[in-house]
Amino acid sequence: MGIPILLGREIEPQDSGTGPRAAVINQTFARQFFPNASPIGKHVRDTYPGNPAEMVIVGVVSDAKYDSLREKMRPRIYAPLFNPMWEMSAAVYEVRTFADPTSVSASLRQAVQATGTSLPPVEIRTMSGLVSDSLQTDRFLQQLSEGFGLLAMLLASIGLYGIMAYTVARRTRDIGIRLALGGTHLVRSMIFGLGFADPVALLVAAALLAMVAALAGFLPAWLASRVDPMVALRYE
Repeated sequence: MGIPILLGREIEPQDSGTGPRAAVINQTFARQFFPNASPIGKHVRDTYPGNPAEMVIVGVVSDAKYDSLREKMRPRIYAPLFNPMWEMSAAVYEVRTFADPTSVSASLRQAVQATGTSLPPVEIRTMSGLVSDSLQTDRFLQQLSEGFGLLAMLLASIGLYGIMAYTVARRTRDIGIRLALGGTHLVRSMIFGLGFADPVALLVAAALLAMVAALAGFLPAWLASRVDPMVALRYE
């Protein structure tokens, strides 16, 4: 089956006889219908109208996802391919290999054609390919979010540049006066060891301002995230 057996056994060739149809269930099925007892040996019946087929449980396997990585685990029951509950026109086989998938695919196609020339060509998909296909929507949303994030950063940078350029332009006269007065020389004469452009002092000041700015943004955002949505909607 390709799914680890947790309890009991797998469906085996001797189950193809005229006895009760053997079946294997998953963990969710066992927890939902047999929470306090072992399901091995229990008889179950398909509740779908028109199919009174009865099965005897011979094993329990791990839960598995089939349609999407986000799908919710549902109770599942596995019947033998040679004794199905419903008439089947196709079958799905799982092949586990450590070889190159390309060479294995070619060998599988040759084996199918050797079995019967009238059989239609088989479709072979790798597990990594199936997982990749199921994540296409998630990847699209990720790329869309990245695009909007970059756009937001660009707009914020342009806005910040505009504000700073406007502020500096308005204070051009003040900056010229400060340069003329030589404020740096006055401070250097008052504090021993301070150079014209002390790199340590500049780095410490920049780090301190960055820390203050981070706290100034984090604390209001944290408080806003704890507000009840209904209170926020009623706020005027």
